[in-house]
Amino acid sequence: LLGAKDGTVLTIDSEEYSLQQFYTHFSKKQWESVDSTKRDNVFADFIKRELCVLEAKKLGLENNPDMAIKIRDLSHRLLVNESYEQLVAWPLINPDDIEDSRIFAQNELLISHILIGFAGASLAQQPKRSIDDAFILAQNIKNRFLSGEDFSRLAEKYSDDPGAGQNAGIVGWVSWGVTVPEFQSAAFRLEIGSLSDPVLTTYGYHLILVTDSRPSDYQYMSDEEYQDVIINLSKRSIRNKLRGAAVSYDSLQIEKHGVYFNPDAIKKIIQAYQLKLKETSIKGTENINAADFLESISDIGVVCVFDGSGFGPRWFANKIRQISASRQPVLNSGEIIISVFKTIVLQDLAVKNGYLFDIDNSFSFRWKKTNLVSGLLYDAYLKYLIKHAPIPDTTDVQEYYNKNL
Repeated sequence: LLGAKDGTVLTIDSEEYSLQQFYTHFSKKQWESVDSTKRDNVFADFIKRELCVLEAKKLGLENNPDMAIKIRDLSHRLLVNESYEQLVAWPLINPDDIEDSRIFAQNELLISHILIGFAGASLAQQPKRSIDDAFILAQNIKNRFLSGEDFSRLAEKYSDDPGAGQNAGIVGWVSWGVTVPEFQSAAFRLEIGSLSDPVLTTYGYHLILVTDSRPSDYQYMSDEEYQDVIINLSKRSIRNKLRGAAVSYDSLQIEKHGVYFNPDAIKKIIQAYQLKLKETSIKGTENINAADFLESISDIGVVCVFDGSGFGPRWFANKIRQISASRQPVLNSGEIIISVFKTIVLQDLAVKNGYLFDIDNSFSFRWKKTNLVSGLLYDAYLKYLIKHAPIPDTTDVQEYYNKNL
């Protein structure tokens, strides 16, 4: 499988399935950890799954009205996330980080390391040495390696990596994007066989040794697929900035689209909700369904205005109905109502921006939507099989009992 030519691992009726499609359902890490005797079964399950999806398409299950609505709603949810990714997260990424990813993601390295920790490092058992002492020790160990001492013995004796006693400092094959930025930046710039200077991370000082290199699976990707991968690999560097950037972006969207909530309408919703709570308490009925409640109330008027249009409670009810019953909000205060409704408005704007900026045609979105639809069709086909399976008669039951007794 890993040696598949052109990255194609399966062909069904001239439709090709790539290595990355396989890893979407069964990650590379899982695949490499599976016993070789079980890999045939794993791959056979992948084939069966894709055959089920194709059969679902032939049966027209994708065009079933309920399925079409589900695909639309979940696709919009995907488009919300993708809009925030491309309009909020991507602009934060340093172009140099993207270029590093473009260069270094093409290879995987076989890496060993020695970790010298210090007091305050992110280690379960922290050494008592200071950060300066850790640097001096790391430098001394490097000098001993350059003088001819065996790396594995130095790792076993000095490394503060908990696994060093068993693996002699061998990390294994490492892809770009799976380690902390400082570590990978140093490792992927090393020549094979050379030992790095001490590299500082939150875990301590690392001495990194690269012993081999091989092409990564990304070598088979198309240009747009590879571009999507390297942007995602580069996002590690901006994770701590995302929340603040999203809050600022939301504030700008609220202002740009003239979002305004009618306080009188909000007050009426609260009053109606309190009356509903009393009714349910007297009748001993279940919790209030927020979507049903909003659709049932009248004489509320316009709840919210944005982009010059007014929206009432039923519009919000339709949006909330797309949320599972277990996650529907409790509308018992003005603060909660405005928070919930503001989120709905921002999501609606994100979908519109997704279409406006052609994000719905981006490779990233199309890839995710394809996987989403594939999963839905697979589940739908299994339900179809169960629904159309012949009902067993008495003889079938008796035979099954005797066979499995």
